[in-house]
Amino acid sequence: MACGRKILATGLLTVGLILIIFSSIIFVGPALVPNATKSYEHIWGGETKLYIAKLEAGNWTVTVSSNPFWDLEIDIQVTAGNMLVPYTIAIAENSYTVTFTLTEPTAVHIRLIESSVYSDSSGFYSIQITGGEAANLPIPIVLPSFSLFLLVPFAFCISIVIITQVGVRRLKHTSETSHVTSTSTGDVMPSRTISSDIPDYRSPRLPSKCPNCGSNLSESNVDWVGPLEAICLHCEAVIKAKFERL
Repeated sequence: MACGRKILATGLLTVGLILIIFSSIIFVGPALVPNATKSYEHIWGGETKLYIAKLEAGNWTVTVSSNPFWDLEIDIQVTAGNMLVPYTIAIAENSYTVTFTLTEPTAVHIRLIESSVYSDSSGFYSIQITGGEAANLPIPIVLPSFSLFLLVPFAFCISIVIITQVGVRRLKHTSETSHVTSTSTGDVMPSRTISSDIPDYRSPRLPSKCPNCGSNLSESNVDWVGPLEAICLHCEAVIKAKFERL
């Protein structure tokens, strides 16, 4: 039952990791349309916002502006795939302007990173990109580096399940082939090995003293004549043994 629960938990974790990685690959951010402003965008302290823009070759400008009330501190990066696009940034009061040049139609990613010292600024802003026309390009597929780290706990859980299954099988095989020898300090029992596949182990036991003559019984002064009968060698009385749980 416990092994089954571990397998179920691992399966759910695997599905969750696949969904997270899939979403990080495909749904990497909303699209920016050239010459159109996206307003009332929000960023939290320490957060990174990601946008996609499919652009023709030419000179482009990204402008991010915010109300002074929010006192936002933002850093901006422009990448094509996993490569950083050369750009320049001009910072004015509550406004950030990034310019870059594309030599061919390219799908770029624009990252807005909240960059205050204590990651404690947050608020609303507007963003737009100007300079030309949108390009007819497929959606870029990007595998963020953190997705690779998501595979580490997945591989760890799979290893734990495999090791657990191997250990359970080995333990089961050992229990099936093991032999239990019954021993007792005060009672006498035959020197025999009992093999059982069930956990309820029992063994025949004689009383420590002969009920007829009162002599102490040991293996040297009894003679077993049946599975549950032995003869006292002192008085030759027949003594009954009982099955008792070990």
